Amino acid sequence: MRAVLILNPTSGISTVTEKQMSVEGTEKAILQGLQAWGMEPVVYYTTPEETGKGLATRAAAEQIFLEVAGVGLEAELFPAAEEMKKPGLLTTLHGVVSGLKTLLTFKPTRIRIAFDDRQRRPYEALQVTICNAPFYGMHLEVVPNILMDDGLLDVAMYRNFSKLEYIRHALSISQGRRRYEPKIVHRRVQSLRITSDQPLDLQVDGVAQGTTPAEVTVLHGALRVRVPDRAAPGLHTHES
Repeated sequence: MRAVLILNPTSGISTVTEKQMSVEGTEKAILQGLQAWGMEPVVYYTTPEETGKGLATRAAAEQIFLEVAGVGLEAELFPAAEEMKKPGLLTTLHGVVSGLKTLLTFKPTRIRIAFDDRQRRPYEALQVTICNAPFYGMHLEVVPNILMDDGLLDVAMYRNFSKLEYIRHALSISQGRRRYEPKIVHRRVQSLRITSDQPLDLQVDGVAQGTTPAEVTVLHGALRVRVPDRAAPGLHTHES
């Protein structure tokens, strides 16, 4: 379960307390207690100027994504992918080299996924991609026919991929060609919980969000869209 720990670094420090603990010791004790329950929280620290309300608001705003969340290799590759999109040949080449280095050195670990609060099942997978939109990044399509308003998340698990197969697959979908479907397991669910033997990176809409364990859930009707009464000229629409 993803969690945020908002910690006051000066709390409990007093000359009149019976047991003295350092700031580091206090934080370590709290984290160990949370980890015993399967939580690996991101730690935010309060300051005299920021007493915690703003941090809590920020944490709540970050639990939400519209496009894609990724665990594993995808999350580790995202910085390189973002660099490749920037203008300039040298920047693009640096992103390519960085991405290849990440791919070749990445070591997969066993993951366990519980879909819709069912019993967890083990998987051997390079990455898990959780989509709520048909395309993401550089117009990449992971699985077909994704709808943003169906109340479901589309989950793609990259099982038994070799590094070479992963490269072929990435090149294929980046150019709009056939997806490497036989080794991609696709599920449509309302929620899922991911744990792993070793912490795996997590990215949400291209932003690093810590590591596993992670929990992703649909928030029904969270996005409100305002549209004009009349369609723009040349726009093709249909009624269902």
